[in-house]
Amino acid sequence: MPGERLTIARPLPGIEVLSVTGSRRYWRESHETFTVCAIGSEQPALSVEWRTRGRALTTHAGGLMAIEPGDVHVTERLVLPETGAAFDLVRFSPTFLAAVAAELGVRGEFHFRMPSVDDPATFAALRDFVATVAGAQPGADIEAACAAATHSLISRLAEAPRPVGKSSPIRDFRVRRLVDYLHAHLDKRPTLDELAAISQLSKWRLCAIFEQAYGISIGNYWRDLRSREAGRRLLRGAPIKIVVAELGYADEPHFSREFKAHHGLTPGRWLALSRGDRRLNAG
Repeated sequence: MPGERLTIARPLPGIEVLSVTGSRRYWRESHETFTVCAIGSEQPALSVEWRTRGRALTTHAGGLMAIEPGDVHVTERLVLPETGAAFDLVRFSPTFLAAVAAELGVRGEFHFRMPSVDDPATFAALRDFVATVAGAQPGADIEAACAAATHSLISRLAEAPRPVGKSSPIRDFRVRRLVDYLHAHLDKRPTLDELAAISQLSKWRLCAIFEQAYGISIGNYWRDLRSREAGRRLLRGAPIKIVVAELGYADEPHFSREFKAHHGLTPGRWLALSRGDRRLNAG
């Protein structure tokens, strides 16, 4: 339709990501997948009145539409901003979602608890996955973001989820083994396949346990480790180009972006302030 833009990606087997902007379309679709639609929270005026399974529903900006295979959803009324609607769809094949749900301990067939959901945690995880796909991030980042989104969807939106038990990073030898491995491999990020083999867990189970233990994804944890180590080396007097080479950053601009994302300052500014604080404390 005029002004409407759609992008489609298939980042992993069994998953399709569709991002839409500028839409004024009244959608009618019969679904063959588990489909979750995240309506952009940056559009506070947007709301969608729609129908599925004989139910009239309303979903607002920041909300989720959760549709199962065999369902038909029909848009009945839109309240739109001037720019039209922006939203993201993630479609999970029934085979994929059933396999992950079984690994995470959900018994029986998977079903969504409600078709229209307000769940900020799942919304954020899905949007992060979509952004990771759109940003052409490495395959390991996409897998990790997908694992986080899928775990949140299954554990929070399922009709009768069996919660994954929280793991202690101190007591669980699998998580400790994984953390030790991450500390020892700061120059090249290990793949999820490598980490799954080391921990003897499936990739999906591994990502769920790790995030419950540490409150952060494996990828972000590893990036934080590397940024902290970079800071230590800079304080010891290592030149930036040596730190870049030894810790496997693509180049100095990439290092500067990663460092600033963690420390809030560019490497040069952070180093000047850190050395100033040390002199002040020494005096």
